[in-house]
Amino acid sequence: MWKRFIFAILCAWMVSASWAAPAVELAPGLSEAPLSGHLEILEDPSGSLSLGEVQAATTWQPVAGMLNIGFTKSTIWVRLTVRQPSSTTARWILSVDNVQIDLVNFYAPDGQGGWTTQKAGRALAFSDWPMNARTPSFRLDVPPGEQVVYLSLRGYLTLSSAITLMTPEAFRISGNREALFYGSYFGVYAVVIVLQLFFWLMGHQEKVSGWYFVYTLILMAGTLLNSGYPQNYFNLTTILSSTLFGVYLCMAPSVIAKLTAVWLDLDKHAPLVSKLYQRAIYICSVITSAMVLANEHETGVKLS
Repeated sequence: MWKRFIFAILCAWMVSASWAAPAVELAPGLSEAPLSGHLEILEDPSGSLSLGEVQAATTWQPVAGMLNIGFTKSTIWVRLTVRQPSSTTARWILSVDNVQIDLVNFYAPDGQGGWTTQKAGRALAFSDWPMNARTPSFRLDVPPGEQVVYLSLRGYLTLSSAITLMTPEAFRISGNREALFYGSYFGVYAVVIVLQLFFWLMGHQEKVSGWYFVYTLILMAGTLLNSGYPQNYFNLTTILSSTLFGVYLCMAPSVIAKLTAVWLDLDKHAPLVSKLYQRAIYICSVITSAMVLANEHETGVKLS
């Protein structure tokens, strides 16, 4: 009885260890390949595994949807199998939608038994990225048949990322839509900021309008940093980019606390509560920002 049970457990473990996600079919006429159910991940806590060791690993785990990994100091490997049914080589673009990520290495077979490597991320100057794109993106030439490609992800902030595979034309259209969206979004912010500044000046420097003006500026700054455009334009690398965004996340609550206190007129209606509330938020913002500056991004951002 026990022998059969142990044997069944071993068989189940062997099957799960050898399981691989199905290949994604790059059918003719397809503009974007659905990757849900086709990705697998492998955690490398020390970040020391070579590509050969990763290929031989038996602890790959399937992923449904986007990579919802969060904060981790581990290197995360991603495996994807693609199949090109046509008789000609097709070019695709693989993109990792995470503008704060430290480093993404992309490995694809070179057709001669070796591997080509492309790198992007905040550890590199934007001018060194393989493609002029808002997020780390890589060209992938897929010959007829089936091949396996790998990504390795590393970052100070969250590694949660959506991975997409598109044709160059679909990628171009998607990039144009993103630019239009962000342009419209920042345009609305600019209008709101100008209006708040006008109300503040016309209202004899009223506190609510002044702090709402500051609050709107803070929101716009956060959206800008999260879009990736300032980092790319100014060639900001990991230390400055991650630190700026981390400190922003830690300090933003202090502005919100001040705006709330002014809006509700807490100094008049509940002076003690207002004093304790604001000081607690300010102290927390300073401490968590110091943690980010001390390279403890995860702890600082989570506590904020």
